[in-house]
Amino acid sequence: MQMAQYLGKAQRFSVTVRGGYDAVQESGQKIEFGENRKLTLSRPDNRLRIEGEHSDGAKLLTVFNGKEITLIDGRANVYATAPQAGSLDDTIIHFVRDLGVRLPLAAMLLSRLPAELEERLRSIDYVEKTSIHGAPAHHLAV
Repeated sequence: MQMAQYLGKAQRFSVTVRGGYDAVQESGQKIEFGENRKLTLSRPDNRLRIEGEHSDGAKLLTVFNGKEITLIDGRANVYATAPQAGSLDDTIIHFVRDLGVRLPLAAMLLSRLPAELEERLRSIDYVEKTSIHGAPAHHLAV
């Protein structure tokens, strides 16, 4: 819980996420895709920037500047902007719940991360020490 408290109180941080996700095709087949995202968060000025690149090279950018959310799709050469008042927490929840945008690890960006973990976790087991892309990590079963 110490790391959750640290992240929840952090005024600024950035993280790079390498992830994978399944996309269900019309046939029912699941195909796994990969992506890289760099998330930069600044609580004092209520800002969030998410730079993403999918495994096919498509680049996406999401920016919250404290007043509005902007999404840019570089491949399609389109963007959308919508007003969004409120805190970063409000914006992240709106982004995921109301707009239906996939944002892996969204809860890690919330100032209320410790409370979120307490609500969501029923049990956790330590599996092993491991290495991910050369960096030491702990494998947990949640």
